[in-house]
Amino acid sequence: MTVDELLVQLKPAVAESAAKFDLRVQWSGRTCMFSGAALGYLKVGETSLVLAARLIGYVALLHRKMIETEITRALDSVIR
Repeated sequence: MTVDELLVQLKPAVAESAAKFDLRVQWSGRTCMFSGAALGYLKVGETSLVLAARLIGYVALLHRKMIETEITRALDSVIR
């Protein structure tokens, strides 16, 4: 799959996951910046995805495993 094809599928999956955790997302080219209960980015490269996130606040830290599971599910649904 090309990077453009991946982005077409990835953007709705990211939006769905972000809505579950009340995150704001902003795409700029191949990079998605997000903020809210977590701060970070998802960068789509030619042969890689880089995800960096920092949870903010006590509630987010309590739900860390659930957040990690949801992110993994969303990415796996696109990258099979």
